[in-house]
Amino acid sequence: MRVLVVDDDPLVLAVIEEMLGSRGYEVTGAGSADRARVRLAAKRFDILLIDVPMVRLCGIELAREVRAEGTPILVMPAGSDVAAQAEEAGLPFLTKPFTDEALAAAIDRVLAGVD
Repeated sequence: MRVLVVDDDPLVLAVIEEMLGSRGYEVTGAGSADRARVRLAAKRFDILLIDVPMVRLCGIELAREVRAEGTPILVMPAGSDVAAQAEEAGLPFLTKPFTDEALAAAIDRVLAGVD
């Protein structure tokens, strides 16, 4: 399964890449919405994991763009106020911090259309 992870914190991005890579996912990282757009133009992904908030472009705005194209999305807010924004936007989310088991389960729910 091909996963694009978008997070502007390099440490968090590396941790998520490691978490998913150890579970057998093919993971590509992007440190910004602009980099994510480039990667999305070059390759198809099975799911997109997006940090909220990010510098320059809110992850929710990027999620809305990508959702219109049909790619499944899971946003990863860091706090209840940001989680409320994701919920208001109708986006599935998993609040940071999370375990690799919780992340894998959330991905499965999104891909199954449960979230």
